[in-house]
Amino acid sequence: MKPASLIGALLVLAATGCGGGPASAPPTAAAPNPHMPVPPVLVTRPTAGAVVRRTLTVSGTASVSAFTIELLRSGKVTAKRTVRVTRRGTFAVTLHVEPGAVTIEALTRAPRDELNVPVTVSP
Repeated sequence: MKPASLIGALLVLAATGCGGGPASAPPTAAAPNPHMPVPPVLVTRPTAGAVVRRTLTVSGTASVSAFTIELLRSGKVTAKRTVRVTRRGTFAVTLHVEPGAVTIEALTRAPRDELNVPVTVSP
């Protein structure tokens, strides 16, 4: 193999993390899209599709001072709480819910700002 080809092959191996070295770091979350506005209420836990316990804590960040969290089962509200946001823009609210599929809905005064997070409550 020519020296230039060998150097090229080594660079490819180094760039791809191959060659018997330590494992590469796990992928990180994608950077936020600067063209997408941040919603007024962002639920960070639980995530969509999560399996949660009957005592459910919903947490996240918000740029509004107050909003409503509702739990929906088959389109009907099963629990509802008004949430007041801390000075740092964070919130956490605990709800009790029966097992099964539910949707966490965060509602502000503007209907276009509605946020839905489907989860499953374990027995």
